[in-house]
Amino acid sequence: MPKVDGFFSLVPRESDGLISLLYGTTNANFPRLNDFLGVSQITAPDEFFHWQPRRTFLPLVTAGQKPVFS
Repeated sequence: MPKVDGFFSLVPRESDGLISLLYGTTNANFPRLNDFLGVSQITAPDEFFHWQPRRTFLPLVTAGQKPVFS
C-alpha cells in the first residue's frame, strides 16, 4: 500500500515536520499539499476500507511541457 512517507532506511531531518503535519492530527485535510505530493487516493470518510480517488493530484515526475500556440 503506497504511503506519502514511503519506506526509507534513512530519512532527512526536514521531512519530520511534513510527516508530523500529515499524520499527527486525525482528519487533517491539506488538499494542495496532497496534490503536490501526488496523493491519488485517500480513505473515504465514512468507510475505513473504501478508497476514494483524488482527481487533482499532480504527477511525481514531468519531463516537459507541451507548447500551445495561439
